[in-house]
Amino acid sequence: MTPTRRARLLTLLDLLLLAALCLLFFWRSLPFAGVDHRGFAAGDFGNQFYAFASYRAERLSQGELPLWSPHALSGHPFLADIQSGAYYPPARLTIALTQAAGFSYQALQLEGILHYPIAAFGMYFLARRLTRSRFGAWVAAVAFTFGSYLTSYPLLQLAILETVVWLPWLFLALDHAASHLAADRARRAILPVLLAGLVFGVALTAGHPQSALLVGYAGLAFAVFRAFQMARARAWPAVLGRLAALVAFLPLGAALAAAQLLPALEYMRLSTRAGLTIDAAGSGFMPYDLIQFIFPQIATPVAALYIGVLALGLAIFALFGAARRDPALALPRDLVGFFGGLAGAGLLLSFGNITPVYQLAYLALPGWRLFRGQERLAVWVVFGLAMLAGFGAAALARSLTSKPDGSNTRPGLGLARGFWIAAMSALVFAAACFIGYQAGNEGLWGFTAAAMWLSLMLAAAGGAVWSGRPALMILVIVIDLFTVVSGQHAGTAASAQPFPPGPIFDAVRADTGVFRTANEGPLTEHIGYGYGFDEITGASPLKLTAYDRLLREAPRPLLWRLLGVKYVFTWRPELEEPAERLAEQTGGDGNPIYVYRLNDPRPRAWLNGRFSVEPSADGQLARVLAPGFDPQADVILSAPPDPAPDPNCAGTVEWTRRTPEFLALEVTTDAPCVLTLSEIAYPGWQAAIDDAPAPILTADAVLRAVAMPAGTHTVTLAFRPRPTGLIISLVALLAVAVGLLAALILESRAAARKPEPELRAPA
Repeated sequence: MTPTRRARLLTLLDLLLLAALCLLFFWRSLPFAGVDHRGFAAGDFGNQFYAFASYRAERLSQGELPLWSPHALSGHPFLADIQSGAYYPPARLTIALTQAAGFSYQALQLEGILHYPIAAFGMYFLARRLTRSRFGAWVAAVAFTFGSYLTSYPLLQLAILETVVWLPWLFLALDHAASHLAADRARRAILPVLLAGLVFGVALTAGHPQSALLVGYAGLAFAVFRAFQMARARAWPAVLGRLAALVAFLPLGAALAAAQLLPALEYMRLSTRAGLTIDAAGSGFMPYDLIQFIFPQIATPVAALYIGVLALGLAIFALFGAARRDPALALPRDLVGFFGGLAGAGLLLSFGNITPVYQLAYLALPGWRLFRGQERLAVWVVFGLAMLAGFGAAALARSLTSKPDGSNTRPGLGLARGFWIAAMSALVFAAACFIGYQAGNEGLWGFTAAAMWLSLMLAAAGGAVWSGRPALMILVIVIDLFTVVSGQHAGTAASAQPFPPGPIFDAVRADTGVFRTANEGPLTEHIGYGYGFDEITGASPLKLTAYDRLLREAPRPLLWRLLGVKYVFTWRPELEEPAERLAEQTGGDGNPIYVYRLNDPRPRAWLNGRFSVEPSADGQLARVLAPGFDPQADVILSAPPDPAPDPNCAGTVEWTRRTPEFLALEVTTDAPCVLTLSEIAYPGWQAAIDDAPAPILTADAVLRAVAMPAGTHTVTLAFRPRPTGLIISLVALLAVAVGLLAALILESRAAARKPEPELRAPA
């Protein structure tokens, strides 16, 4: 067997083993687990991401692009809410594969689980390339994939996971491109640059813009780093040209994702995120959270910084070895410095606005002020530490190699001793905590148990390093991570049904009228998606600014009249408005949940003759919230209606068709009137009266209105947002396809002219 063939077979074996580890880690969440099956923990995964995914699957399976949804927030620009992930390729693949059996909660769980091999393979190839070690690749892949960041809340907030798994692939493509550029092979750099743009575009469509921003900035930092490496041997103009080629992945990825990004940016501009302050955006880790590096079990309900004590020790080993310039380790100081800097920068920024570093980023870096939850920068920390662990493992393996004279240097022996000293210290700490626990301090029991486990893992790590066996060291890391963090995502078998049936839903689901429901908090926020209701609330973090203020400040009876509410889900024993209690059931907290039907629900469309004009959105909202305002008696418009309505006009309104993106009504009036629709005003909606275009006016701060002439007319409203983003994406996709084809042809011709030498099997 040739060395090249042997190396390829070993790589294939490694990938199969990594995939098997991913399935082993999540085996209880797989469909074949039987009685041992458990779903993901109740929360965002089911309440938000499954709700969105099921609606996305339903519409796409019918051949419809889900531009709008009636099931949340009284009408919701679904595609513009970036967490919809409507263009994300793996999500489309899940829908295609479940077309026959139907999309299910288990299918979405499986989609999430199958992203772990994507992360593991990408990290393996990246670390194998940069560390030049099979052992280093294994350590980096295991530490990143099964560390406590990817296996904690990113899986439950699925869009985070589906974004950050592409980070190692982006680095891999950029490193290939940089290598070609450094060797003056500009044509051969085209293919990896295009692939980097494609990877970044996929990450942008996954549905979590903050994580995509972090992936983009990390990739930009790596591109700048690789360009500065070239500066040692080239003039600055040439270096800047190569840097421009490397950073082309940013606009290319943005262009590929423009179909998703441009609607999302428009929605974000109109949403509550547009006015996010540093106090609201700057939440993050607290100094106490650093304990997660060694005590993930007791640090927080969800740890995010743990990569295993052996992997952490190898990362520290790499940092100190590079600083000491130990020739036996042959560490690439520049790469070790970069990944150490990335991890350090991520850690400092993850503390949010309690550090001046974050405040500088908030002021200077585009996009940084749009997002909350700075603890998500843990992805930089874990990614950087996993790569450092890979470098440390590779250096340790090199230090164990016998010299030509038969000697055998063992710099790793100091690392083994360090682990054992740390194990003894942890054991002493456990004993001290146990004494305190025995003295009556109940809180010290957690520290006692965690310190004992830490001592055991440190001792095992020291023994594995002392043995010099890579397989044993990998096994210690796997056992550590599979034991400590394997349950962070786990729920119960019952959590596999996020929207269970119940008596409070029966009457509502049987009602065929046009109405909305109001969930006052006892149920999950996305009940509209879960049960097919038109709901006035929703779990999306993005809400239109005026609508969010209306929800928070309007008295309930006014809110219900404006939004056409007929049914109310609540824990309250009675309502302000006359209503009939239809049913009740016990909630998860043991308290009763009631459903009421209002005695006099208001329609979803009505006629107004009396109007006033207030161009300002804030002014409209202030007048709506003023005491005594009745939306059925008066309407506040953004501009004068044409024709001007008769104050005494009267007539009828009948719905003739309702789909998410199209509404049709038959309106009869005895005089000019204003048709007010309890439908959320949003750019992209177009109205027509008897097929003739008619302007849509903003009514009562958040609704739509159309000025009606006298007589009987057909009114239609269609949601047709500008296709600019879709056109840009299609053009970019065509350009990338042509570029990839041309690059592959060039690669094949180059390979035919000069066969590549056989590769040696790596250590």
